[in-house]
Amino acid sequence: GDVADCSASGLTRVPAGFGPYITTLDLSGNSITALTGSSFAGLTSLTTLLLNKTALQSIDNSSFAPLTALQTLDMTGVSLHCCGLEWLRTLGQGLATSWIAAPTLSPVCLGPSALVGRALVQLHVSPICRIDPSGACTTS
Repeated sequence: GDVADCSASGLTRVPAGFGPYITTLDLSGNSITALTGSSFAGLTSLTTLLLNKTALQSIDNSSFAPLTALQTLDMTGVSLHCCGLEWLRTLGQGLATSWIAAPTLSPVCLGPSALVGRALVQLHVSPICRIDPSGACTTS
């Protein structure tokens, strides 16, 4: 398959225009802070996605929907706000190689405070946390 090596390229968002035959996309070491529902549109052949050591903080729950062939997801060194990310933990459980099989690939929690520094894979309670009426994230 085709490989797109965009590692350490100073990117702030996922570039567009990849062909449908890309099987590996390396975005590691970039300044991408968010993934949206259109970030990976059309990448239906992608089997390996490397997001390690990126500045990711937020991920829309439809971000990975187009990636129907995804088998490997590396998010080593990524810190996310873990509120509402139960879906991401579930996604990881369905992949051949992710933080379920290799916990070192797991993103860690940036918040809420009770979860800071804990790997997403280690959080087995569901929901991990909830948004209270004031909009704050709480683990209770």
